[in-house]
Amino acid sequence: MKHRYWLPLLASLAMVFFANNVGITQSSLIDLEDSTGNAFQGWTSTPWLQTDQADFDAGVLNNVDTSSSPGDVKLAVESNWYNTNWQYRRAITIDHTKVQDVVNPSATYANFPVLVYATGLSNIKANGADIRFTSSNGIAELPREIESYSGGTLYAWVKVTLTNDAGDSSNDIIYMYYGNSVATEPAPNSTYGSQNVWDSNYKGVWHLKDLTTSTVKDSTSNNKDGTKTGAGEPALTTNGKISDAQVFDGSNDKIVTLLADTLGDFTVEAWFRDTGVKTMYERIVDKSYTGGFWIGRNSTTANSWGGGVRETTSPLGRFVTLTDGQWHQIVSKRAGTTHYIIGDGGAVSTTGTVTNAALDSTVVRIGVDAAGSSFAYFSGVIDEVRISNIARSADWIRTCYNNQNSPSTFCNLGGEVGLYVSSGTIASQVLDCGISGTRWDAIFWNRTLPAGTGITLEVRAGDVSFAKDGPSPSWISIGGISPVTSGLPSGRYEQWRATLTTADTSLTPVLHEVLVYHN
Repeated sequence: MKHRYWLPLLASLAMVFFANNVGITQSSLIDLEDSTGNAFQGWTSTPWLQTDQADFDAGVLNNVDTSSSPGDVKLAVESNWYNTNWQYRRAITIDHTKVQDVVNPSATYANFPVLVYATGLSNIKANGADIRFTSSNGIAELPREIESYSGGTLYAWVKVTLTNDAGDSSNDIIYMYYGNSVATEPAPNSTYGSQNVWDSNYKGVWHLKDLTTSTVKDSTSNNKDGTKTGAGEPALTTNGKISDAQVFDGSNDKIVTLLADTLGDFTVEAWFRDTGVKTMYERIVDKSYTGGFWIGRNSTTANSWGGGVRETTSPLGRFVTLTDGQWHQIVSKRAGTTHYIIGDGGAVSTTGTVTNAALDSTVVRIGVDAAGSSFAYFSGVIDEVRISNIARSADWIRTCYNNQNSPSTFCNLGGEVGLYVSSGTIASQVLDCGISGTRWDAIFWNRTLPAGTGITLEVRAGDVSFAKDGPSPSWISIGGISPVTSGLPSGRYEQWRATLTTADTSLTPVLHEVLVYHN
């Protein structure tokens, strides 16, 4: 309600009324209250002010909102919007054909860490702290970890329950919200913080994205951070498989983690790209020389990578062929007495039998064996190391590979959608002036128009009563510049309709009030 804006407009309108209604008679304007019963009463026009929420709610509302700012009319917020403090969202469609077919997807892929990769983003805080994800209903928030956001490029992990797989005909959809300049990064251990992306079976997750020369963060709540050691120490590279990674020089670079849990069944995952065949073994991940596991190269054999479960001093290695010098994912897992080596999500694999009951409590090392052998230092880049205390299913492993190997095809990012719908209308209630042929003298409207927004008005009138949402009489467009004092219809029954539009759906025009003069 912006009554102060009416004063200069009313002064101008008074002159218009005087000229239109008095004709050539010369006289000064007279206060309306004092004009009752005098010679000028015939040209006195009656105001009809629509200014509060009740006035507007009595009309016909279509895709507009009168409640968030009572007394104003704004465009409605898009349906199922997470929080109106966030200005934008994008739909993320997960390609069901990339999800391995199983009997019950929502059980197999409950709490699945989906990698979301996107480029060309904008309207996001520099550190990505305002990025939030929700389920398909657009409201229920999901835990997320921003691995990196810089220059419009995003790598994020989101905990999602996948319900559609290759055997279905539809996709899962989640939403990404952003555009809140005052949002802060959720605490890692909060409900939707980074640690809750990783289910309780993950004992350690190292993205190896750390710029610091000493600490490599564990993303789980177990806080099994690693420490870089060696004369060169693993150096950060922007050429990881997933965002940044660590480069190992093959001489003395290694990461020693705090993970020293004894493990029965387990799954160890890592991405790697080597720099060529060394003279001896290379180790990617290693836990203990006796009663432990390892993944790495098979001696000096080209293209041969694998791993084993050590029983006393026997390495029990199993190997698959993976071309040297390229990015590969290698997974080692034990389920009961069966040991698996899986390369590139199952493109190559092998199995064998083991008998030891559990792994010992020696710490996990990345880039070298447990003994720190000079011949076991890895030469190349290692990325995304994970260790679980369960044997992840083959379907889970394959789906992880599909997602991480090609995140841009696993998740399709939709276009940017702003907070508000692009257009909406509000038609007033119908005013009964009580006299046939009542003249519509003028209409004013007060509004706020951010860049790219607009409000245009239409009017209609007639001597026959009509419904406020009826098809007739026809509407007459009067444009978007207030006031309008000519070309208006006459009739006992009068109504106006405003159309609100925006080209930038993060912004909305605001209609504050409408003032009609009739006689």
